[in-house]
Amino acid sequence: MGKVDARTHEYLSDNKRFADIINYYIYNGEQIIKPDDLHEMDTSEIVFPYGERNNTSDIIQKYRDILKGACTMTDNKVNYLILGIENQSEIHYAMPVKDMLYDAEQYTKQVLFNAKKHRRDKSHNKGITSGEFLSGFYKDDKLVPVITIVVFWSADEWDGPKDLHSMMETKDINILKYVPNYKINLISPYNINDCEFDKFKSSLAKVLKYIKYSNDDVTLQNVLENDKVYESIDRETAELIRDVTGSDLKFDEEKETVNMCRATEEMKRKAAEARAKEIAKAFLDIGKNSYEEISRATKLPIEEVKKNGRDDSQLKEVETMMKIETYEDAILKIKELEKENKQLKLEIEELKNRKMSGRKKHNDKWMASYNDFAILHEKGMTIVENAKINNISVRTAYRYKAYYDALKNKK
Repeated sequence: MGKVDARTHEYLSDNKRFADIINYYIYNGEQIIKPDDLHEMDTSEIVFPYGERNNTSDIIQKYRDILKGACTMTDNKVNYLILGIENQSEIHYAMPVKDMLYDAEQYTKQVLFNAKKHRRDKSHNKGITSGEFLSGFYKDDKLVPVITIVVFWSADEWDGPKDLHSMMETKDINILKYVPNYKINLISPYNINDCEFDKFKSSLAKVLKYIKYSNDDVTLQNVLENDKVYESIDRETAELIRDVTGSDLKFDEEKETVNMCRATEEMKRKAAEARAKEIAKAFLDIGKNSYEEISRATKLPIEEVKKNGRDDSQLKEVETMMKIETYEDAILKIKELEKENKQLKLEIEELKNRKMSGRKKHNDKWMASYNDFAILHEKGMTIVENAKINNISVRTAYRYKAYYDALKNKK
């Protein structure tokens, strides 16, 4: 059992959280099953095929994640249930078959248990039919319902089959209508609407909501900052979140509670640093600094700078970029750059839409500069290299490129 599997198994083995899962899925959040209603059951499933109790070669043995029995009262009636939870950190593409086998093994155990009980109590054997005797299961015997719920501990969408029919090669409904369609009961954070998290009454709501947005840094930070429940969560829950999502959370493991906003500070700092480096690298083609200065400013190896043909140029805003210290600063800078980029695209589009007789609209100096650009462009030189050799800005080079493409398309 891996670290994540062990952590999720331990977490949901707690009766309060186990009951919370069941109540959320079966009773829409209504607190029908109480923690005290639950009792542990043996998770090993060992089944002898019917009539083959002396043939050990066909023994089937499986181990469930968590299995508990429950006794509840609904509509003034006592209900006995066998409840299983299967934890999945990865998608299991044969989950319907896996769950169907687990549940069938439980029903088989119940049949065999009844048969064994009847053999011991011979007084009940009087008047039974040959069918009852052979099966060991009497006409008045009843089975306890077995319900298995799959909990998918991932932010990804479950793209595996959710029922047996989805696994069938044939899609012929005339055939499939005679094949029982076993369906899995799936809880996946990806599919839980934000308003539904309130149906959980334990710390599971915090865990599953964090997992749901763990691949979206901006939304996750908004959730942590705006949802007060994350200001103080129990250490066990924080550890589970860290291990399941791989988040770089920093907290004192000796304390019983964790402020998740503070625990993610290091994660936010690293995200901001990564964004700043990406932006700096994207603008390395502009500027006046040496290889060494570019390397120091951007944290990129000198070889990386040289490999990309970045001569002595560097972004004129590199110093500004490297002063970014927070995640929020990085987001603001990105928005500024996106605005600049949008304006540049508009200018290029405007250039494309001009009449191509516009060659006469440019003066001799402009045409001479453009022709120098076109010659190098046709030789395969990059926009940045071309701009440097012709001593023009990268923006002007892109304008020349748009003009060049428009002329070419007209021909």
